[in-house]
Amino acid sequence: MGFMHGDWSGIRTANWKGAGYELSTSGRGTRIAKVRLPPPKQSHTVLSRGMFESYLSRWKLAPDGAPIATPAAHLLPVLKDGKPAMLKISHEADERLGGVLMEWWGGDGAAQVFARDGDALLMERATGPASLSEMARSGRDDEACRILCTAATRLHAPRSKPLPELTPLRD
Repeated sequence: MGFMHGDWSGIRTANWKGAGYELSTSGRGTRIAKVRLPPPKQSHTVLSRGMFESYLSRWKLAPDGAPIATPAAHLLPVLKDGKPAMLKISHEADERLGGVLMEWWGGDGAAQVFARDGDALLMERATGPASLSEMARSGRDDEACRILCTAATRLHAPRSKPLPELTPLRD
């Protein structure tokens, strides 16, 4: 989530609602994180590392890749204490609430959040070559679905602390 809590060598990727999600199966179980994204498209904003500088300094991070632009956030692969992490700066309210929810999950089924401050989120970065979409394309879709269901079960497991206030899916 791994990088801070065990081995994430068995990363899995799936597309849910068009966004890339990373899943890992490890000693801590299966976890999901919205961190592996396709390469930025030409239409996305060209980013510089400058927009990340205050967080790089404050959280003692080292850049570990090119910035990534999505319609809802800017991301930068980083190293935190020498381990892979992802710095995400959201410019959509729903994305910022997603960070609140990820922090609430506490790394159980989702990426571990190391720090959160306003628009910024520092989380575990999934690494590894395995892919759920490739598993499905190669006839291993039952296995891929089991991994997804395991992660969903962990995300919906009861927690001792109250659920943070989120945007309702319906009125």
